Amino acid sequence: MGHTMPVCNDEIMELSEQLLELGASEAVIRASIGRSYYALYHEALRVATEMGLPEQKVRGGTHEALISRYESQGKRLAVIARLIRRCKLLRVKADYHLDVEMTPKEALVHILQCKEIVADIRNITIKSVKP
Repeated sequence: MGHTMPVCNDEIMELSEQLLELGASEAVIRASIGRSYYALYHEALRVATEMGLPEQKVRGGTHEALISRYESQGKRLAVIARLIRRCKLLRVKADYHLDVEMTPKEALVHILQCKEIVADIRNITIKSVKP
């Protein structure tokens, strides 16, 4: 078996869209929401590391720690942090709240939001980070 390149965040985002094309079962909807969130998370982590956004001491796990790296760096990045958190909350609902019905529309909107945030993150320049 030959060596393959590691998966990139865009491929994971694409998979979230392909999952929805398979059908609208609740399991597929939930999986799609999870994959699109994790594509966003990994891109946000890559950019935070690339830009040298400082680690923050926060209560919570690695996701809150990443979000706080953006929150602490001025208005523009704080907006991105809030958007990431909103996507995270839907991913939590998809993964843990199995008693709550989820719709294909929710998943589609979530994917679009995640893709927009990824585009915003990629457009950030070092100048947007306060000293």
